[in-house]
Amino acid sequence: MTSKFFVSALVGALISCCALAEQAKSATVYNYTGQNFTAFGIFDITPPDGAYTTSMSVTGSFTLQNPLLPNLPLPGTNITADVLDFSFSDGRSTITNANATFFSFIVTTDALANISLWAVFLQLDDPTYPTVVGSQRRQIFSTFSSDTGQIFEVVDVAQGLAQVDRGLIERSPGTWSVAETPVPAALPLFVTGLGALGLLGWRRKKRAAALAA
Repeated sequence: MTSKFFVSALVGALISCCALAEQAKSATVYNYTGQNFTAFGIFDITPPDGAYTTSMSVTGSFTLQNPLLPNLPLPGTNITADVLDFSFSDGRSTITNANATFFSFIVTTDALANISLWAVFLQLDDPTYPTVVGSQRRQIFSTFSSDTGQIFEVVDVAQGLAQVDRGLIERSPGTWSVAETPVPAALPLFVTGLGALGLLGWRRKKRAAALAA
């Protein structure tokens, strides 16, 4: 009875591990590395939280459950609903799926399923924006033609005025790469379970041979 219970529990665990391993294997991470900013728009005397510099750029990544298909056509495919998580930075702001108030991912791929054209837009709003002086809206744009990081800061609520601080690079697109799929955490347990099943089968054969003798 104990042996049957052990086998049943082990088989169940193996099935669960296989499902987890398959899920982990199918997740694909796309990493983006942009060029450093070369142009700046500072429309206030004292920019909020410092200033954009030539050492800053747009970088980040997003994760999909399954890899992008090849030859996604123009004007691009909206994959926003398929993005599991993301994190992008412009050197001053970091916007993720956990804090973004709006985000959009549109991509086109070539015959090898590499991202060839794209438009990524991320936004993070202060909860009081635009109703409180000093509240901010932060935005990160990345496209195949330019990268932008910018911060709006409210200076006059009655007139709806905001100061804008911006870092920009044009006509110098960044590059995309696909991250290596890590070994699933369930894989060691899966291998151990296979070994346990093999050992159990060997013991049964040994016992059967002893009884036959």
